[in-house]
Amino acid sequence: MLRTFIILVPLLFSIHSPACSAATDTISAGEALPKDEKLVSRNGRFALGFFHPDTDSKFFPRHTLKHWYLGIWFDKIPVLTPIWIANRENPIVGHHRVTKLTIASDGNLAIFNQATRSTVWSTHASITAKKTMVVLQDNGNLILRDASNSSNVLWQSFDYPTDVMLIGAKFGLDKVTGLNRVIVSKKSLADPAAGLYCLELDPTGANQYVLEFCNSSIVYWSTGEWNGQFFNSIPEMSGRTLFDFKFINNNQEKYFVFNLLEKDLITVCFLDISGQMKQLLWLENKQEWATIYTLPKDLCDIYATCGPFTVCNSNALQVCDCIKGFSVRSPKDWELEDRAGGCIRNTPLDCGTKNQSRTATTDKFYSLPGIGLPTEANIIEAARTADQCALACQNNCSCTAYSYGNRCSVWYDDLLNVRV
Repeated sequence: MLRTFIILVPLLFSIHSPACSAATDTISAGEALPKDEKLVSRNGRFALGFFHPDTDSKFFPRHTLKHWYLGIWFDKIPVLTPIWIANRENPIVGHHRVTKLTIASDGNLAIFNQATRSTVWSTHASITAKKTMVVLQDNGNLILRDASNSSNVLWQSFDYPTDVMLIGAKFGLDKVTGLNRVIVSKKSLADPAAGLYCLELDPTGANQYVLEFCNSSIVYWSTGEWNGQFFNSIPEMSGRTLFDFKFINNNQEKYFVFNLLEKDLITVCFLDISGQMKQLLWLENKQEWATIYTLPKDLCDIYATCGPFTVCNSNALQVCDCIKGFSVRSPKDWELEDRAGGCIRNTPLDCGTKNQSRTATTDKFYSLPGIGLPTEANIIEAARTADQCALACQNNCSCTAYSYGNRCSVWYDDLLNVRV
């Protein structure tokens, strides 16, 4: 894809992982993955095991109970970066020594908590095979298959992506089963649970992918339609210097897939907490990740990326800041790049709290010059002057801002997408 710039970046996810390795890529029926070991693909490129995010900071002291996850990462690099997480919504709290990864009696791969005698996570496949086995393949795909028939794949991790678009994985829709592979951002650097942003095939049926605010109809960026060679909004794809791209649309499937042209490269494409798609390339000589592109390029184009009552300035060192009179709601979350909570008012409004009078309120408006107006404005046709517009907002305790140009625009409740 794009090769217009390279930026060095910190870890995708600072983690602690197993120090030792099991010399196998397989779990068979009756076996379990030992507590501090890992599966390793035959080519040595990928590993699967338990890890926990490194949350040691002033907000997360060392005695804080750790949350453990089962994941897959690149095994050949020192900066461990998960590319798939099984139990992202259901972490193991405390020490993972009470947990084992095994093939359950129904043939599914499962994480079993021995202390509570409960299943933390399972592949939940419909299985009729007498015996099953699990293999971590050379492309990083974890498959559950019939032990007596290697071509009978019962479940695979490629069908259930987390926040990463994996090389060689089909990204899109299985029209027969209805399976729709959607990428969902993490909640924070310490919490890989589903966050605010999604990347999926355009639900309208267009041959493109859209970045959207999850569980809403709000689309803030699209790839443009596939023209047979590349997506129209990403002409840089036509260079094909790193990847080979394919878009398939037939009676059974509709998906995008990309593969490396240089097999030895290590790269990862993921949907960041901020809502940006980022492609990282591992620099062996520097032993660190570099960003080779971001989409959309301007962080402030992303819906609600800074949270409510904030100002986004893509030219500032600190892109997100609070509007005057507001402070960060949760400094702990902001340190972990989770800004969904945004900022909170320093002083409660007179309106709707202490004073119920519509004519004697002490509330005033603060002017914000030089900014782009937020989205989702409400138009007050009856307000034909700036003073009338101000009064219309002041007389509604849910109104948080107004603007008057040729007409009166007001915003209610959380104020989002204010940008310089």
